[in-house]
Amino acid sequence: MQLEYLTHLRLTNCEALTLNFQEGVLPVLTVKGHQLISLLLANFTSVDVAAIGECCPGLQNLALSGITVYEDITYPREQYFNNLRNLEVWSSVTSDTCNATILRQLLLYAPYITNLLVKATDALSDKLLFEIWRENEMCHLSRLTIDSCQNVTACVMHHLLDVRNQLSLLRVWSCLFITKHDQNQLKQRIKDENCDVYLEWYSWNG
Repeated sequence: MQLEYLTHLRLTNCEALTLNFQEGVLPVLTVKGHQLISLLLANFTSVDVAAIGECCPGLQNLALSGITVYEDITYPREQYFNNLRNLEVWSSVTSDTCNATILRQLLLYAPYITNLLVKATDALSDKLLFEIWRENEMCHLSRLTIDSCQNVTACVMHHLLDVRNQLSLLRVWSCLFITKHDQNQLKQRIKDENCDVYLEWYSWNG
């Protein structure tokens, strides 16, 4: 607890999963979370996103990877993750545990988000994204990566080209409902409208 200048914290669990969020991470966040700018947690059996939001009001960069269970959130709280700029949520195709309420909590009240990556999360869908965008237009969004999210379609990509933002990089990897035809349409639109956007697409490999 003498980590006076701690601003960046990266913790990756070993194969034995001996590091526990409640006992090994939360005490640090409780004492030093107010000064954290970046937090990465990988391979934890359980993570409490609401606790992170409460303890780390100034958090700008958050990455969550290989989380077995996300603690339930009854409803998103408006005062959490207001300063978030970069968010990465890495799930596994064989173990997708991130639900829609978790994503709402992370994104609804983050108006300055510039970089968003979501991998292998079925909760991410057109419906959810449009619900979030009604509250948070993400006007600063510059980079979006959607990887192996099977409930997202090309409607999301066209919407991002329609609205005001700072989009420069659009990665769409292995999404079942975003086809080669969709890629061609998006590429043509980017060219026709002279958009300064780099599109990277890989077909679904399921």
